[in-house]
Amino acid sequence: MNSSILFNRFRLIAIGLLLWACCHGKIFGQTRIKDVAVVQGVRDNQLIGYGLVAGLDGQGDSDPISTQQAVSNLLLNFQINVSAQNVKAKNTAAVIVTALIHSGATNGSKIDVVVSSLSDAKSLQGGTLLRTELKGTDGVIYAVAQGPLSIGGFYAGGGGGGASATLTKNHPTVGEIPDGAIVEREITTDYFANGVLEVSLRDGDFTSAVRMANAINEQVAPLASAISQKTVRIYVPKESQPPEKQLEFIARIENVVFQPDLAARIVMNEKTGTIVANSRIKIDSVAVAHGNLTVSIVNSLNVSQPNSGTGNGNFLGGGSPAQVPVTRGSDTEYVDPTTGATLFLPQGQAVPAGYQVALQNADMPRVAAADATGAPGAGAGAAALANGPSTAITGATTVNAEEEKKDLVVFNDMPTVQDVAAALNALGVTPRDMMAIFQEMKEAGALQAELIVH
Repeated sequence: MNSSILFNRFRLIAIGLLLWACCHGKIFGQTRIKDVAVVQGVRDNQLIGYGLVAGLDGQGDSDPISTQQAVSNLLLNFQINVSAQNVKAKNTAAVIVTALIHSGATNGSKIDVVVSSLSDAKSLQGGTLLRTELKGTDGVIYAVAQGPLSIGGFYAGGGGGGASATLTKNHPTVGEIPDGAIVEREITTDYFANGVLEVSLRDGDFTSAVRMANAINEQVAPLASAISQKTVRIYVPKESQPPEKQLEFIARIENVVFQPDLAARIVMNEKTGTIVANSRIKIDSVAVAHGNLTVSIVNSLNVSQPNSGTGNGNFLGGGSPAQVPVTRGSDTEYVDPTTGATLFLPQGQAVPAGYQVALQNADMPRVAAADATGAPGAGAGAAALANGPSTAITGATTVNAEEEKKDLVVFNDMPTVQDVAAALNALGVTPRDMMAIFQEMKEAGALQAELIVH
């Protein structure tokens, strides 16, 4: 086969694949309307109800009047008349039941429900929700819930026999019942109010709204116009307004592809150290230097030990020549080596039997305290001596500061997120350091993006 003919065939195949990708929204940046917007009227509705969970094996409410009254009212439905004061609610818990009903949910379809304790029940483990009516904001009953609970955890302990410790896993006072409610009333939805269909962007943006309207006009028909940063209004042709044609028209609108516009944004979570940036961020030329400053404060204890021979200063007669008598004014201290009793006597007064002159090191004088009565020489054991040199514990605090040396790095214009990531990684900084750098860049006017910090 001729090589030119083969080349042309390959070229036609490539063009065909490209056109197919364009038509099916596979080109980079293109997305379907249904992925970023919702049709007005297509929404969930909240339901709520008050009910009872039975069979809790003593882990239920501690007889509050509200639970007792609810049980009493329930028994009346079975022609059993018991006053609320006579009801024991230990095996029962008052609960709030919540659910979401989807638009278009048909009569008889099932929805999930969440059951939460309303009073002081310790656990809903093993309990069964009794029939509970679920109402909408208009007070109308749209579903009825009933069935055994799944709590995904447990509560144990705290029973009799002296046991007071408890063990809890997960959250035992909240449970779920998959498909636990049956829809009794459908929620009617009017997609086309007065022949108009409205589509709302989940994240409002003026540019995205205009692009979506233009895409609908190009790919379906000139029917759409952007009326706000979130909403595009579409005028439905008469042939698509009959009920049997409405869903087909909505499906065509949902599958229109366009390119939403994104604002430059950096989201930072300081708790986890996570940084997420979209492809729109841009950094102008800027110089950055980031160094860590570490300050350490160390508290330590030191032991001060006196030299050998200093002791407490009490030396009896016969000491070394470097020792002198202990005096207080003109009185001299005497000590009984047997009992340790001391006294002070003036010069010339007779010394009691067994007492000797108290000596101390000449280079470490010691001051003797007065006796308990404040008078010197009050007799054996009456004088109190101040301590001499002894072992002591002292505290010491050391403060060190170390600053990491970093060069000033120049960042040239970085128009893509890849350039920004490469430049920051070259600095060798952690994600938490990057958060600080981004914030300072924003202050300097070099970061062209919105910063969101969680």
